[in-house]
Amino acid sequence: MSVWFGLIAPAKTPPDAVVQLGQWFTAAMQVPRSSRSSRPSRSIRWGTCGAGFAAHIRKQLEENARIVREANIKGE
Repeated sequence: MSVWFGLIAPAKTPPDAVVQLGQWFTAAMQVPRSSRSSRPSRSIRWGTCGAGFAAHIRKQLEENARIVREANIKGE
């Protein structure tokens, strides 16, 4: 299981605001870290916005749903 962090805006966020947020997020991902101690040693910095991020979320949901079905995991 991989762990990732992302930012998601409300559905009715104006498109220009979404673009601006995406640009800021992408720029922040490019800033070098001042210390390796500020992140886990095996973490990978990867950034995508818009449709690419939506596709990533969709793929993760589909894969996790498949695992739950195949393992017959039930909620308690």
